[in-house]
Amino acid sequence: MATEVDSIYKLKRNQLKRNILNRKSLIKMKEHKELIAALISGITILFAWMFESHLTSTAFVFLHLLAFIIGGYAKAKEGITETITNKELNVEMLMIFAAIGSAIIGYWTEGAILIFIFALSGALETYTLNKSNKEISSLMNLQPEEAIIVKNGVEKKVPVDHITG
Repeated sequence: MATEVDSIYKLKRNQLKRNILNRKSLIKMKEHKELIAALISGITILFAWMFESHLTSTAFVFLHLLAFIIGGYAKAKEGITETITNKELNVEMLMIFAAIGSAIIGYWTEGAILIFIFALSGALETYTLNKSNKEISSLMNLQPEEAIIVKNGVEKKVPVDHITG
């Protein structure tokens, strides 16, 4: 009886550990979704380029469209939203127009590479910004709540909020 309870306990504990690991993995993936999308876009472009001679023209175009959508979605959404909000053209929209223009004239790979580079730079920018924000937050958490003021040889603890320059 005790071994059955131990077995059930171990099983439940292992399931809980797996659930925690899965949640942590999902959180990490969400943090890096732009980078993952850019890399998938790049791999799709590389695949289409390497096997171009073995693909039908429809498959070739489809792979490039897939790379456009996967890599360009985040920046396209950002660009359209900013353009509507600010009522002026921005870099994101210009890149989208350039990529679409290159596809229209038949330069699918060049347009997809443009989207890939732009998506990768945006992902790296987001990653850097998030890392900087985390570091600044951790520095802010190090700020003491109290300070010791020495006045006429007497020490007094005072909340940091009450100290004036």
